[in-house]
Amino acid sequence: MASLTIYLDEATLRAVERAAGREKCSISSWARKHLAEASREEPGWPEGYFEAIVGFGKTEIEAPPEVEVPLDEILLGGGGDLTSGGR
Repeated sequence: MASLTIYLDEATLRAVERAAGREKCSISSWARKHLAEASREEPGWPEGYFEAIVGFGKTEIEAPPEVEVPLDEILLGGGGDLTSGGR
């Protein structure tokens, strides 16, 4: 297997260390995985995409109630009566 040396600023190194820790793997394994994903030539779905949305379409989405707002209130920003000339 080939090796690669990269130079990172301290903030990026700390972020990579945390990310590798969250995935419970070494920095080398984390970098190899993410470099492979980033360099894929074919577009694809991110790992875990479909698992994350399972059940999304199974819930009923409730429409919000309609609110009646007079058009002149919207246009005048607070409600004047256009027919009486009041603003």
